[in-house]
Parts: sequence; structure tokens; C-alpha cells
Amino acid sequence: MLDDAWHALISFVHTVGGGIWIGAVGFNVFVLHPRAEKFFAEPGRFEDFVFTVVSGMRWWVVAGIVSLAGAGFELLRLRALELDAVLIAKLVLLVVTTALFTVLSWRMWPARVLATATELAQL
Repeated sequence: MLDDAWHALISFVHTVGGGIWIGAVGFNVFVLHPRAEKFFAEPGRFEDFVFTVVSGMRWWVVAGIVSLAGAGFELLRLRALELDAVLIAKLVLLVVTTALFTVLSWRMWPARVLATATELAQL
């Protein structure tokens, strides 16, 4: 009984976490940024808007990655599954998106924030 409840909770965390991750990234990339860029004709205003929207989100994303990965590994352990093609693909996607987030968040984003107007045009 307790094992079933634990499995259900971990499945819920993994499923909802994955849905939130995909939804947030999709909305950000395909809706928010393109529309905001059209709305704010002046690049500086667009940058100010984006900085305001994403301020303080880095650690929420890190928490989401850790939760998603932790729940995924716990599901793998509970089911005692071997790595099949789907699980390998999910693992590769998690590693790639985590690496991309790390580079964008800790390297490219600070470069944008600290850039002058001239430098910003080059980024």
C-alpha cells in the first residue's frame, strides 16, 4: 500500500514536472519572446522587460531540473527497468537541456545584462 502511494507520488512529480518544463520552455521560446520583441520596438525596452520577467527564476529552474531528474531516477529504481531507447532519449534530452540552461543562465545571460547598447546589438 505504502509502496503504491510512493510510486504514485513519484509518478505525479515526474509527469507534472515534465509537463511544466516543456510548457514553460515552449511558451517562453515560441510565444513570450517573439511577441515581446514585436511589441517593444526599442531593443532596450525589450531587454528591460525580459530582465523583469525572468528575474529570480534561475533557482526555480534548477529546482525543477533536480526534481524531474530525481523523480525519473526513482521511477527507474522502483521499476528496476533496464535502459531502453525511450529512457536513453529522455536522459539525453535532460542532459542537453540542462547543459544549455547552464550555459545560457551562467554565461550568456550575465553577458547580456552587463552589455552596453553597442555590445548588446552584437549579442
